[in-house]
Amino acid sequence: MNINQQVQKLNDRLDKYKNKLASAKQRNDRQMMAQFNNELEKATKKIASLKNQQKRQVGSEGGSIKTMAFNRVLTKAEQADMGKLKKSVNSYEHPQPHAC
Repeated sequence: MNINQQVQKLNDRLDKYKNKLASAKQRNDRQMMAQFNNELEKATKKIASLKNQQKRQVGSEGGSIKTMAFNRVLTKAEQADMGKLKKSVNSYEHPQPHAC
């Protein structure tokens, strides 16, 4: 089971605990309220843990993708665009003197 499925399953369980807690509050059943508050806390911590794990996993995958080499030959149109870009950048770096 992947992390997204585990998070979804825990979110469903969290909703179930919230509903049971609400009905326990209506009955004023303190023992059940304490139990469901405890279960809510456990599920919330587990969801946060899984989300952090997922964030680390995605970050490491992103880092490995960034280190991959880009080995594609540029097309003629792309080369021409790069030439235009270089010329426009150079003109900003070395502006033409004004004859005033």
